[in-house]
Amino acid sequence: MKKLIYIASVLSATLFAVSCSKDVLDLDNPNALTSASAYNYEADINAALIGVYHAFNGGFYNLDHSLIFSGQSDECISYSPDTGLVDFVSFKYPDYSRNWNKVTWNALYNQIARCNQVIEYSENVQEWKTYSKEEILAQAKAIRAWAFYQLTMLYNHPPYVDYVAPASDQPAGTEYSVLCEKIIEDAKYAYDKLPANYNSGVWKGQYRVNKAFAAVILAKTYMNWDGKYAEAAKYYKDVIDNGYAVNGEKLALVDDYLWNSDTDHENNCEAVFEIQFAQTVQSAGGYWAAFGWGYNDGATPDRGNWRWKFMAATPVGWGDYDAEAWMLYAFKNEKTVRDTPRTKAGMYDQRLECSLLYTDIFTDYPGHMQWQWSENQPQYWREGRAYINKYTNWFGGNYVSTIQDEEPTNYRVFRLGEIYMDYAECLAQTGDLQGAIAQIDIVRERAGLAKLSEREPVESIYLNPLTGETLDLNKDYGYAAIKAGNPTLADVMSVIDIEDVKESCFEGDRLVDLRRWGVADMSGDFYKKVAARSSKYKTNFASHKAWMPIPNAEVNNNPNLEQVSGY
Repeated sequence: MKKLIYIASVLSATLFAVSCSKDVLDLDNPNALTSASAYNYEADINAALIGVYHAFNGGFYNLDHSLIFSGQSDECISYSPDTGLVDFVSFKYPDYSRNWNKVTWNALYNQIARCNQVIEYSENVQEWKTYSKEEILAQAKAIRAWAFYQLTMLYNHPPYVDYVAPASDQPAGTEYSVLCEKIIEDAKYAYDKLPANYNSGVWKGQYRVNKAFAAVILAKTYMNWDGKYAEAAKYYKDVIDNGYAVNGEKLALVDDYLWNSDTDHENNCEAVFEIQFAQTVQSAGGYWAAFGWGYNDGATPDRGNWRWKFMAATPVGWGDYDAEAWMLYAFKNEKTVRDTPRTKAGMYDQRLECSLLYTDIFTDYPGHMQWQWSENQPQYWREGRAYINKYTNWFGGNYVSTIQDEEPTNYRVFRLGEIYMDYAECLAQTGDLQGAIAQIDIVRERAGLAKLSEREPVESIYLNPLTGETLDLNKDYGYAAIKAGNPTLADVMSVIDIEDVKESCFEGDRLVDLRRWGVADMSGDFYKKVAARSSKYKTNFASHKAWMPIPNAEVNNNPNLEQVSGY
């Protein structure tokens, strides 16, 4: 049974009650308090804080986070019969208020509003006995920082609102640099005040945000704020050396890569923070809630995860999102040199089986089971296509869902494998190329691969039928220079481009990574590489589309808010 973050203590009946079962939850409205005067006691503030955590269970984190941060990157393509979805994935954006975009904006501001209630109304409490005011504020500020980080990385200049806003509020957009400063301010407070783990105290054993969570937000913000890599590196190193996982253990890579996206090994020692999903009996709109029809505001949060239905291949999933086929060739540019829990030496690395479905997977991984099948099903899976396995929870006989197509796999928000890759980038960008290579090698070792200085390439050449361009997933990407011992920064960054997608594809980082690496410079070498492997970047991309458009209703109804330039 999955331990739930939601409260372990008994609260007043005027607030809410929560079951500790993963399977059957009774979540009443955590935001039932209706005015500031109701927040007079520390239990009121703790209840409001739980409302902040409940906001992780809604249409954005259950689905739209993946559709935006991964779906709009070079990881995904759509062949869906839903032409509106295909347009969206392909950067056409005929409607800036399409539900994927609208729900993202609304859900993140919903969570921010809850954080603001906790922070502002905590000043009403005169006596703190059970809870630490500083730790409650630190949790609220850490989550507010994360919500604003996502808004900022998507929309460039969303309004910064750090107060309990009236319905009539029409805040102006905030400059990107100011937003980064505000995010850093919140995250630093959280970093200083949050415990390293919850192995003791009033929240013992609960899955709450910790010091490492705040450190990762700091590092990511610095990386994406005019390339402040030295500052980011300090926090990544601290997480790697001293950080604790969500389960209270010291952070460490798990041996079996599948444990980072399956149901049976959630809240393990590699995860800094996970969103706790579960199969639910009650419903707050099912997957339609993710699109704004019956939008889940978290009052009775539907704890199911819906992303799998859109991203898994047919016939079990809807197949609305496929993986870009170039990724398959990236994975296949070498073979392993040692055994891992999932593979023997001489096979392709275990991350490929866990990340992609393709027609030859049953040959490449003998014994592989895709739902009920141990061989290709040509009526469903086409030669030359790649499909998404990660987080779809339907290979190895592990398929499970409710009648409303919800399934219970936790979403790993931050994990150590991703952090090693980000730290490698920071080291490379600050001149320590060999240090960067050493961090990449740590991640590669878990996959059973040789050190970069010792790797033997396997020919992997991809002719993209949609762009007409040919990619050599070895020669075009800097591996030879590293093996020869004379890499440049460009070589190392080119390798990070490929190694990063192998380690953390479909985990919600890629869209921001591409922009940081220069995809908006359409005359640059990096854009040309991306456009060669991803047809949507070649055909429909423009520099301003490195950002998402602000939903129409927000701009039209707020004279103080300007649309992202170019839209």
